[in-house]
Amino acid sequence: MQDATYDTGTVTVTNESKAWVNETGYTLSQPSSYLNPTGYTITAIYNITDASDHVSVGVGNATVSSSYVVTNASATTYDNVSISYTFNYDASNDATNVMGNTSEGIAGVSDWFDIFIVIGAMVVLILLTVIIITAIRGSGLMSGGSA
Repeated sequence: MQDATYDTGTVTVTNESKAWVNETGYTLSQPSSYLNPTGYTITAIYNITDASDHVSVGVGNATVSSSYVVTNASATTYDNVSISYTFNYDASNDATNVMGNTSEGIAGVSDWFDIFIVIGAMVVLILLTVIIITAIRGSGLMSGGSA
């Protein structure tokens, strides 16, 4: 239930630099700090040849996997690029926080089950002992005898 109540947020990352786009792939750094990042969309890629020259690379030259790895769709390798992209993530809200706290509370209660079982078994044994002693006394087996 908690997963179904998250709010969806969107993040725009502009000019993540010192990246590369080749066949082995580049892992985007931003998404790892967000909960369940999905729906990556590359908005711009610039090949940086020097500090003043930013050449646009077509966004069709790159694909993004579900593990936020950017790979090159063509044979060209770009070893110094700046990547801009957007992605969605799950954001906590009051409902998800309450459900998380409830789950943690219920998980903590199960630690006490062993103790409850042992105490219950002790009470049952004590009651059985009292019942047996009362039954023996009431049967007359313990009455005083005459010589």
